[in-house]
Amino acid sequence: MKRRESLALTGAIAASGLANPRHLLAKTLSRHRAEAFQVANDPLGVSIQWQDKSVLRYRSVEAPPPRAEIGPDYTRGGYVSELRTPHGRLVTDDFPPNHLHHHGVWFAWVKTAIGAKPRNPDFWNMGQKSGTVKFVSLDGVQSGGRGVEIRTTHRHVDLTTSPATDVGQESWRVFMHAPTPGVPNLFIVDFDLSFVVTAAESLHILKHIYGGLGVRGHRDWNGAGAVRFLTSEGCGRPAGNETRVRWVDMMAHVDGARAGVTVLGHPGNFRAPQPVRLHPTEPFLSMAPAQLGDFELAPGQPYRSRYRLLVHDGELEAAAIEAHWQAYSQA
Repeated sequence: MKRRESLALTGAIAASGLANPRHLLAKTLSRHRAEAFQVANDPLGVSIQWQDKSVLRYRSVEAPPPRAEIGPDYTRGGYVSELRTPHGRLVTDDFPPNHLHHHGVWFAWVKTAIGAKPRNPDFWNMGQKSGTVKFVSLDGVQSGGRGVEIRTTHRHVDLTTSPATDVGQESWRVFMHAPTPGVPNLFIVDFDLSFVVTAAESLHILKHIYGGLGVRGHRDWNGAGAVRFLTSEGCGRPAGNETRVRWVDMMAHVDGARAGVTVLGHPGNFRAPQPVRLHPTEPFLSMAPAQLGDFELAPGQPYRSRYRLLVHDGELEAAAIEAHWQAYSQA
């Protein structure tokens, strides 16, 4: 680790109560060999386990939705359906009743236009039946002392044509860092996402308040006062909604104790620091560059997005989160 990274971490992480200063060099990048994860077959995809408990589930299988009242149009694969803290507390939700198209941690575009006579597929709101995201392949799973890597491919499908046509291909690299000795309350998960337009024409992403990366919090966190949001600028909701942020934390109670998930945006991302959507009454956030206006994705030109998620037991203080972001910004 570079000296300036170590100095950035000194004090701030220790002050959070989630670390001890003597472990600072291993804190964010998990370079010390640690207790190993296990990778298990899951009926719906891949499960990463720690201490014999699932802590991350990637859903590949496009199985029928989990409840009979959910229509087949909401069938989807290609996302992380479940994240749990080191103490086993669930901090995400899948198919929540008030937004059936929300899925743990996922990626999709919302308002789009493509073609000379523009078609407008919506790959996010699947109930509109104009677009969807499909799982294509599990390209690799690697496990070692530093953590577990999952690589996958998805495709964005335009349902406004007959037959349906592929518009773009999405490649995911999810890396879950091995837990670091002395840091019992934190998992670190990196998402490296690349989207490439495979159609002959550009895909235009139109201005909208959400779209791109989405994160859905625990179902019990519904309600205006049930969850605490905190942005890098010190704002909650509603003040933090539609503001540009380096990071945003979502935290509330699970099984009688505090737990949460923090999203760090990499400074190399398009339009960084990206604007964030904070839903006023639901545990949902989206890193949404389209809030700043339309943009064009040309065929064959990769659009890369990088995010680091901190899945934590207890409250993660702002100074500690900022220290993690400073380290991540140089990764």
